This record gives sequence, C-alpha cells and structure tokens, in this order.
Amino acid sequence: MSALRRFHFFTSSPGGFVFAGKKLKDINHGHYQDFIFCLEETKRLAPSSICSIHALLTSLFKHAVKRGQIGVSPATGAVLPKEEGPEDEEDEIPNYLERDQLLAVIRATKSLAHKANHPREAFGWRQFSRVLFILAHTGMRIGELGALEQQRVDTKKLTIKIVSTLYEKRGLRNYEIGPQ
Repeated sequence: MSALRRFHFFTSSPGGFVFAGKKLKDINHGHYQDFIFCLEETKRLAPSSICSIHALLTSLFKHAVKRGQIGVSPATGAVLPKEEGPEDEEDEIPNYLERDQLLAVIRATKSLAHKANHPREAFGWRQFSRVLFILAHTGMRIGELGALEQQRVDTKKLTIKIVSTLYEKRGLRNYEIGPQ
C-alpha cells in the first residue's frame, strides 16, 4: 500500500483519527506527534511505513507554509520511531569503507588480476576493480550500475545519466559479485 493510500486509510477510518474534523490550520505540533504515536502504538505500523507517511505529510505541510495557509509546519521536530537494531552499537558493522580501506580492496583486486592463471579470470578481477572504483567515486548503487547502458556515459562531459536500476524483489543477499 502506498504512503498516500495508507494516510488516506488512517485519516478516514471509522470513528475518526487524530486529524478528523480539523482544518489544516488547526493542526499543531501536539496533534501531529499524537498522530505519529497512534500510527506506531494503535495502528502498529512499522517504523519504515511511519517514515513514509511522515515524508508525505512533511511535503504537504511545507507546501501549505509556502502558500501561506499555515505559519509553521506541525511536522517540524516530530519524534519518529526508530528501527530496532543491535543493543551494542560498538558491535555494529559499518556499511561503508573508509578511503584507505577502499584503496586496499581495489589494490587487492588488481593484485588478484595479475596473479590470475587464466586471462578470463584476470579480466574478471580487473572488471571487479573498475566496478568498485565507479561505485565508490560516483555514489551509484549496484543496481544502477548493473542497468547502465553505454550510451548513458558521456566521456566528453564526464557525466553518467542514471535512468534505471536492477531490482530483485527477494533482495540481493544471495547474489555474488566478482569473478566466477
């Protein structure tokens, strides 16, 4: 269900909801925070769903402020629920590499290419090195790189036009990247 449909469902449910019967100008920060708490506690929505609805409403309120319909967005400063994560943050593995770590990985892939016994294996490691370099220096996602077509790369202007991404509904956890 899209965030917009979820929002419509919760705001128009029988018996009303936090915003029921209120005009936009009458919704204050307290009402909005109650709305967020209700989504979490009463409606039992996942934090990611609540964040989607919050993003939608934040846009709506910003637009209303721009148009002069309200003075301040009631969504400003709202406390959102957090995803439950590991108890000890020191044990958490970072999902990024520092510059020197990235360089070491790229150097290692190049070294593996030089030590490869077969030209095809060497080519695979060189390509993997290039993939790491492009991902790290452009901020491109792996799915965007996988869907990249040659005509979207402008070597004169040094630009890459991202127009699509590869998407796997079940996730990429079972995929292997690198030479086979």
